[in-house]
Amino acid sequence: MIPFKWSILFCFLPLLLNAQNEYSDNAAINKRLTALANQHKASARIHQIASSRGGKPIYQLTIGKGDLSFKPGLAIVAGVEGNHPAGIELALKLAEKFLNSPTDSLSKLLEETVIFIIPCVNPDAHDQYFASLKYERLGNASSTDDDRDGIKDEDPYEDLNKDGFISMMRIQNPAGDQLINKDDARIMVKRDKKELDQVLYQLITEGSDNDKDGKFNEDGPGGIHINKNFSFDYQPFKPGTGEHAVSEPENIGLLDSLFEKWNVFAVLTFALENNLSEPVKFDKQKTAKRIITGPLESDGKVNEHISGLYNKITKTKDAPSMPQGSGSFSSWAYFHYGRYSYVTPGWWAPKLEAAAPADSTKTEEAPKKGPGGRGGQGGPATPAENYDIRYSKWADSLGIKDYFLPWTKIEHPDFPGMNVEVGGFKPYMKHNPPLAYLNDVADTHSKFVEELLKQRAQLAFQQVKVDKLEGDVFRISGKIVNTGLLPTHSELGDKTRWVRRIRSRIQIGGPQTLLIGTGKSFHNKLEPGEIIEFQYLVSGRGKVILEAGSPMVGLISQSLDLK
Repeated sequence: MIPFKWSILFCFLPLLLNAQNEYSDNAAINKRLTALANQHKASARIHQIASSRGGKPIYQLTIGKGDLSFKPGLAIVAGVEGNHPAGIELALKLAEKFLNSPTDSLSKLLEETVIFIIPCVNPDAHDQYFASLKYERLGNASSTDDDRDGIKDEDPYEDLNKDGFISMMRIQNPAGDQLINKDDARIMVKRDKKELDQVLYQLITEGSDNDKDGKFNEDGPGGIHINKNFSFDYQPFKPGTGEHAVSEPENIGLLDSLFEKWNVFAVLTFALENNLSEPVKFDKQKTAKRIITGPLESDGKVNEHISGLYNKITKTKDAPSMPQGSGSFSSWAYFHYGRYSYVTPGWWAPKLEAAAPADSTKTEEAPKKGPGGRGGQGGPATPAENYDIRYSKWADSLGIKDYFLPWTKIEHPDFPGMNVEVGGFKPYMKHNPPLAYLNDVADTHSKFVEELLKQRAQLAFQQVKVDKLEGDVFRISGKIVNTGLLPTHSELGDKTRWVRRIRSRIQIGGPQTLLIGTGKSFHNKLEPGEIIEFQYLVSGRGKVILEAGSPMVGLISQSLDLK
C-alpha cells in the first residue's frame, strides 16, 4: 500500500512542477535579502558588492554579531550559472532558516562565527528564466564576438516552432553521432558503434545558421559565462570565457569581496558541479607539478571527511557525474583563494530501482523522490548511465507530463529535403525541481552547514605553567592545541599569501623584558589535535598576555600575573 501522505503528494506533484515559475526573479531575490536585513538588524546586514554587466545589483548578506573580523567565516555562493535557479533558491532558504528559525546550537554558532551569503552572482543570465522566450542562458549582458568573425551577437537562438522555448533540433544524418533510445523514442543517446544499420541523427540547438559559417547559434546574446571566467584553469579564446580571466564586473566584485575576508575558512557553492557527495581524491601526479591541479594530500583527506559528513546528514546517493569545470568559481576558491571549497547542485533526479516484473503480485512502492525530497546524491553515476533517461523515468513515475516538448517536424532552410524535428526537454527542467522539493533540501543542507561550522578548527591553551626562577625571572611554558575536527586552514593555504597563518605572541608590560623566546611567531596549519609548544623567559613582575590565533580560527588569549 502507498502511504496516504505519498498518495496526496503524487496527486498534486504535476501541478507543483507546472508552478516552477515560483522561483524568485532578481527583484524578489533582493526583496527577500532586504527583508531579512531589516528584520534582524542585530545579526544581519546587506550590501552591494558589484553591478552586473547589465547594470543589475549583486548583493551579499552577512550573518553574524559583533566584530566579525576575527570570527571564522563560511561563504555560501550561488547563481554563478544562469541555468541553476535551484541553487539560488537554496542559498536564500538557508539564509532565511539561519535567521528566522535557527536551532539552539546554530544560534550559539552564529555568536562565534559569521556566514556570508551571495545568492546570485549572474543576475543577467538568471533573468532569462523569467523571459517570454526561455532558454538556459549562461552568459551575462556583455556583447561578444564568439565566432571571431568581426560581428557581435549575429547568430542567436531562434524559436522555429514558436512555442516559447529554445529546445533541440534532431536532423536525420548519416554523419551524426546520436540515435533514438530503444526504450524511449523521445530520448537521444550517443551512437553505439557495436551495432550496424543504425539511423543516425545530428543534434543542434534550435535555430538557424544566420551568418552561414557552418555553425549554429554560436554568437547570440548572453556573452561571458561567469563560471568560466575565473582564474584557475582559465581557457582563453573559447566561446563564453571572455577576453581574459576575471574580465567581468560580476567576477571582479565577488573576488574583491572575498579577498577582503581573511576569516573565510571554507566556501560552499551551489552549482551544477559536485565534489561533496563524491570527493576529489588526492593524485600525486597532479600535485607534483609547478601548477597544482589537484588537492594536496591533507586537503584531499579533509574533502573525504566532509564528503562523508555530507552524505551522512543528507542521506544522499547516486549522483550524476558533475566535475568542476575550467575557470569555475569552486575551483578558484581552493586553488587560488586557498580555502576549503565544496560544491553541490543540491538536487537531482533520483535513480529509480528497477521496475518489478509485469506479473508481479507485489504491491508497487511509491516512487522515490530522493532523500529529503530532492533526489539522490552520493557516489557518481556509472559511466553508462544517461541522465536524460534517468530524469525521464523519474518524471514519468510521478505522472509528470509537461517536462518534454514532443518532437515536431519542421522545414529548415539550412537542411533542405532532410528530416528535421524540433523538441526535447524543456529548458531548466532537469536540474531545477518544483519549489516543494527544495524545502527538505534546505533543511538537510542547513544541518550540514551547522555541522561544518561545529567541526571548524578551534585553538586552546593547555598546560600553561609559570615557574619563578632566581630574582624576578619567570619561565612561562605551555601548549597551543587545535581542539577542532578540521585543520586550521588548508595545506594549499600554506603556499599562498591569501591565507594568514597562525600567530602566537606574548605581550609584556613596560618594566618587563623578554629574555628568551620570540615576541611574535607565525605557524603553518595545525591538524586536529596538533600542538605548538612555547616557552618564554621574562624578567620583571606584572601581567603578561598570551595570544594565539588567526582570522580563520579566531583569537584566544590568557592573562598571567607574574609575582
